Amino acid sequence: MSAVKAINPKVLARNERIRKQYAKYTEQKRLASDYALELLEEEFLPLTIGTIWLIITQTGFYKNY
Repeated sequence: MSAVKAINPKVLARNERIRKQYAKYTEQKRLASDYALELLEEEFLPLTIGTIWLIITQTGFYKNY
């Protein structure tokens, strides 16, 4: 098991919630991805749109989170 998963279970859970919400907004509610990102930014306030996008796409620093 990677160190990230052992140390940050709350971060992993939050990131999964972000991915599920994004999927819900774009697939079920048929919202534009830019608008879905704005809604997620309001919901997960300390995160920026860029950070949320990295979490959703699982790229960069947030790949394992």
